Amino acid sequence: MIRRPTLLAAVAVFVGGVLMAAQSRANGSLAPVLGDPVLTGIWSIGSGWLVLLPAFAWRGPRRVLGVLRTAYRTRVLPGWMFLGGLAGGLLVTMQGYAVPLAGVALVLVCLVAGQTGSALGVDRSGISPGGAKPVSRARVAAAALTLVGVLIAVGPRVGADGSHLILPALAALGVGTLLAVQTATNGRVNVVGGNPLVTTWINFTWGLCVVVLAWLVRALAGQAVLPHAYDAPWWAWTGGVLGLVYVGINAVAVRRVGVLLVMLLGVAGQLGGALVLDLANPLTRPSVTTTTVLGVLVTLVAAMGAGLASRRA
Repeated sequence: MIRRPTLLAAVAVFVGGVLMAAQSRANGSLAPVLGDPVLTGIWSIGSGWLVLLPAFAWRGPRRVLGVLRTAYRTRVLPGWMFLGGLAGGLLVTMQGYAVPLAGVALVLVCLVAGQTGSALGVDRSGISPGGAKPVSRARVAAAALTLVGVLIAVGPRVGADGSHLILPALAALGVGTLLAVQTATNGRVNVVGGNPLVTTWINFTWGLCVVVLAWLVRALAGQAVLPHAYDAPWWAWTGGVLGLVYVGINAVAVRRVGVLLVMLLGVAGQLGGALVLDLANPLTRPSVTTTTVLGVLVTLVAAMGAGLASRRA
């Protein structure tokens, strides 16, 4: 029987995936208002960073930073393990580049492929705080089934093949690979520091550096724009807070369920959340088909299969 803490961690990761679907909807509504997808990423990551900043007025979070600094100096944690937030910044930057060229559906499929494939290797390497996990046939099958579920759900919306899709697809695949590593390293940092708020803040710090740098590059190229309006609905400004909760949940839960299950449950939550949001919106409700629902169910089955495989291991 699955232990209660492990079950709670799995449920929390799934809920985090649902929140990521809500974040995507919020950022997607904000981008046309601000006029620049990278600027939207700066708001999403930057607002989350600012929300956590006042926590360091208390002694506890500052003490955790000292603990982590000591862990770095004594090589308990290598320096690269603190850089997980770079993947989040690259995700926002990649979406601004790849989605207009390849479409949301193809980018999502490549992201999931990168996440699930890399998660198997990350779990096997023992980078995550839960220790090494074997690459069993059941775990590989669960990862493959998740990709099948995503293809079923979004496949009809994938555009026609063409050479112009190769680079956007590779970019999404690469970022997906890094996201699995980020989950493992955030978990390690959180185990040493013992404070998910500090772990998340460090994560957002590096992510903010990436998106600000990307915007400056666009500005030098004459492609960046400043906001021309601010009249988005209130919920469109909540992307940063939703991202905070997602990163914090994964940093804590990965120790119990492993990187692969975090990735699979996160994908299932994102698809399930997107399905509910589409059904709730009269404008997007007609786009929900039987294959969409079937794809979401397949990803849920795959995640449960991965959970059972991890329990047996």
